[in-house]
Amino acid sequence: MPNPVTVDAGDMLGSSDLRRSNALVAQLEKKAEIMAEFMKLHPPTAAGLGDMDLLLRGGRAVTLLSERGITPIVTNAAIPGTAPHAVFAAGGWTFLAVNVFSRKALAGVDGAAFRDPLEAIDAERAAAGPVDIVLISTHGLDEAALRRIAERGDFLKILVDGDGTVNLRSAGLVTRTLIVTPPARGAELHVLELHLRRGAPTWYEAKRWKTAFDRNENVEEEALGARQSHIVRLRELRLDSTYPNDPEAAQLQKAYKDWSRGNLTAAAPEVAGATPYLGAAACSACHAEQHANWLTSFHAQAWTTLEKNEDGGTDDPECVSCHATGFLLPGGPRRIEDTVPFRGVQCESCHVPRGPHPGTRFGKVKEETCVTCHSETRDPEFDFKRYVPWSTCRKAFEPGKNRIPRPDPPK
Repeated sequence: MPNPVTVDAGDMLGSSDLRRSNALVAQLEKKAEIMAEFMKLHPPTAAGLGDMDLLLRGGRAVTLLSERGITPIVTNAAIPGTAPHAVFAAGGWTFLAVNVFSRKALAGVDGAAFRDPLEAIDAERAAAGPVDIVLISTHGLDEAALRRIAERGDFLKILVDGDGTVNLRSAGLVTRTLIVTPPARGAELHVLELHLRRGAPTWYEAKRWKTAFDRNENVEEEALGARQSHIVRLRELRLDSTYPNDPEAAQLQKAYKDWSRGNLTAAAPEVAGATPYLGAAACSACHAEQHANWLTSFHAQAWTTLEKNEDGGTDDPECVSCHATGFLLPGGPRRIEDTVPFRGVQCESCHVPRGPHPGTRFGKVKEETCVTCHSETRDPEFDFKRYVPWSTCRKAFEPGKNRIPRPDPPK
């Protein structure tokens, strides 16, 4: 009989947009409030804070969850309003949930005295008493740190690489540490099916058996590993239109959109001394060929995608900030209605505002520029080196053939 458990590994409230220089902080905080309300409707069994959540000002993430009866987990830093661990039971099995950060991920968080993640995990295991499985969420840890956690002790654990950027996988036929990554935020749901048996000391991933059977390789060895272990199967569900919207969640989404359109219409203040954005038309006076090439790109059509968006992205400041050039940046347009000459991802989005630029290195495209919009939140598959050849203004593109190839979504 299934015993469903919902675990939020962190970053449900905050996002990398909080790091953007033109971030609409009020809008992002309102979005966090809406997400917290959704979590109240469907409370997780255990919830951790992520490093993006900690970017919300003044410990706002903790407050939003605490006000809704949810105590977030932070294991290796004493942050008021959080708990160092959570213990819960499901199907007769006892789980311990912990949530650890790197020192860098906690930098700038007031009062977050850092503890070594391994020492903190060991301390909470001792405090919790006997448990069957330890669930460890991590944020900002490099491969070496994750490997130390994976290899620590002889207890069963599920290790969640919260950033999903480390190339570390569960090793061997069977393992005591199952390593997983979180889904693309808002686009996927990961379901981990655990088929547990008492006394089994290790995990066995079900996909191994299918591969061995299909290839007729090492079938007996794989079968033995499966019989002596807990069987685990990961299902990755893309949350597309085949899944109906939750009516209450849809109401929350509508409330957020109504609020953003009603409360974020005032012009942002000008930034004194900033180099003004002039728009692609000004650049074309000297760079006619590059401008003509750019007109064949999808970047040039970025505003059109908002106009086609049935949710009305053209009056959402957060959407406009990536689909119009310079919006809310120093020297850029301050109101949506002022963006007309700047609509689309124009020259100055990639090459910075126009100014004196002698020499060939001025305005070189940098990855940190691209990821302000192609963030892990919006575009988790973005790869700078693969993407640049498909967005360059050095060549023209055939209509419909300038979109970077991406993996097909799972069916």
